[in-house]
Amino acid sequence: MDSPASSSSAAASSSAAASSSAGASSSAAARLGTKRSSVSGEASATGSRPQVSLKGRQWYVSPLLEKQVQPCCICKEALACRSLCETDLAHRVCRECEQQVLSGETPKCPLCRRTPPQQEVLRARDAALNELLPYLQVECVECGDWSGHPSLVEEHIRHCGEKEHPCAYAAQGCDWTGLMEDREFHHRRCGWEPLTCSHPGCGETVARARREKHEAGCGFRETAFGALARTNVRTLQELGALKTFYEQDARRLAEEAPVAWRAQLVRTADFFPLLYDAVAAGVPAERELTCLWGCGFRGLPSVMEGHAVHCSQYPVSCDYCEAKVAREVILVHMDGCDDKPVRCPRGCDQGGLTAGELASGAHDRRCARMPASCEHCDSEMTTGELREHTDRCPSRPVSCGWCMETHRSSAFEQLSLSCTADLPDTPIIENTPLTLAPGAYGAVYVKEEGTGDPVFIRLSRRVLTLEQGPGSRARNLTEGTSFSWCGESCGAKVAYDRAGKYFSVRMTAGNSLTSNQAVGAALYSGSGQLVEELHDDSRTDEGRRGLRWQGTTTGEGRITALNYIARAEDREFFLRLGPLFRL
Repeated sequence: MDSPASSSSAAASSSAAASSSAGASSSAAARLGTKRSSVSGEASATGSRPQVSLKGRQWYVSPLLEKQVQPCCICKEALACRSLCETDLAHRVCRECEQQVLSGETPKCPLCRRTPPQQEVLRARDAALNELLPYLQVECVECGDWSGHPSLVEEHIRHCGEKEHPCAYAAQGCDWTGLMEDREFHHRRCGWEPLTCSHPGCGETVARARREKHEAGCGFRETAFGALARTNVRTLQELGALKTFYEQDARRLAEEAPVAWRAQLVRTADFFPLLYDAVAAGVPAERELTCLWGCGFRGLPSVMEGHAVHCSQYPVSCDYCEAKVAREVILVHMDGCDDKPVRCPRGCDQGGLTAGELASGAHDRRCARMPASCEHCDSEMTTGELREHTDRCPSRPVSCGWCMETHRSSAFEQLSLSCTADLPDTPIIENTPLTLAPGAYGAVYVKEEGTGDPVFIRLSRRVLTLEQGPGSRARNLTEGTSFSWCGESCGAKVAYDRAGKYFSVRMTAGNSLTSNQAVGAALYSGSGQLVEELHDDSRTDEGRRGLRWQGTTTGEGRITALNYIARAEDREFFLRLGPLFRL
């Protein structure tokens, strides 16, 4: 126990971006998962946002599309997209399960057991519902930093940057943190969960870890006293206090103030009906009592006290989850308890594994011996081996700082060397010829050797245009680029934002730059024409635009001139970063 304390390929052609914006949006939602800046930690903890379960994990979904994003009612894993009856959207199934159901002689809905109506009716209904499929977006509850189409959740799970989530009872004092998928199991035994005392009349709320102790000393716990077969400790205590008052010597009673007499008379009036009923019943003190736990046993009070040791319905605590269960079923409960310690059937060495984690599939996503395959070379191995293999796989893609594309690791040096042949000889920007920056890796230029502010990063028009199409991977196009700037080792991140339809630009540096500094940024065509100035909505006193430093990273600048890029005849563009100026 814990201590108390996110389709049809409707490619958005560059030349017809305006007329096909809806198709591009559909394709984007169906094929791309996008990064989210943040997800409210409070909403995550309280569960105030609608959630759905896909592939054994929870995902946030828009309240307007919550009924559209439903898991298959059979496998509970894949996105449901086929109707088998007209009753409810929750009765829909995925494509694979539909084939299994329809393979029977008389297919029926797996939930309501109704025979499906004519297929034309269901197809018409599904066609209408599936028009929204390309627009469906889910957000990862686990990492809070990803959203995308439901068909991409399995791929995201493999790369999910999971973060720690607090217990729902953190406000009560619980300091547990962990993965969202583990939180449900924690809640079942969290010592800080507020529970109500089970004794009738009490109603006090106490933490789970303290409830047993509270109930053991609760004044409302049931007891028997002579003819009062069913009463509670509090009543007996008050009766005892009244008895002591009336047993006083007559002289001392006469000395009591009228206020004291009135108080005792009021208390006596409260208890007199109880005493009258007990006397009227004429029940002897040693009458037979019925077992309080409902097993049906009857006996004298002297016998009833020893009956609890053998009563089949007496509540006993589970050794694993501490739930109270009738004695006759405690062994069955413990055998199937979600908190029962177990060992991984594949023999991994994870400690603290429970039966619930195995049953829910939560352990499968972390098991080092789970069968897996490399997404780059299709080699079969275990998950533990995959982590080491991925870093040295000869087929893994490596970003090239010269062409902005990726090459296979095994041929990277040869291919990246050939990419330098496509670089412009001497580009001219701002009426000044540029030269490759010494010491930089990738197509980074400066105005003359020895000056590193500003720098100009070559952006391939071909890659920029492809990234806007259906094959976009929302990757950092300048990941393979590094350079020296203002005495700092720097890099840049240029990635296409599918939802916002712009290229996001950020710059990273060391720790010597402060929040009162900003860097100028602009996009030029290959012929030297200024296309667009970039800013992150923070301006200097002089009205200049730039990217403000936030720690070691600038704010987000945006390249929005996508139509110009699509129609341009230039082979490349140049992103200027600099000069540095104070705010």
